Amino acid sequence: MTPDYRKDLLSLLSLRESAKCPKRSRKVAGDADTYDPRRHHYFEKLLALDLRPGFGNVVTIHHDPWCGIYQGGYCNCDPELVVTQVTDDGQAGG
Repeated sequence: MTPDYRKDLLSLLSLRESAKCPKRSRKVAGDADTYDPRRHHYFEKLLALDLRPGFGNVVTIHHDPWCGIYQGGYCNCDPELVVTQVTDDGQAGG
């Protein structure tokens, strides 16, 4: 995995989180002033995925019901990540 890929992924996660909960404070009790997507437990799992370049990959993250992400905090569970590849015709495949 190239360093550029990690930087792009970090940027996308930051945008995704801010778009997902626009009214949520980006501060979490007891945390530093800045939001850091790398603190989510799923972040390393996401980077470790073997995604095929050139394909549309949809990653669904299944959190436990008690996960901190549902209270506006960081993911603190051991989520399941499911990868679905989308084909050229928009259908889920491979």
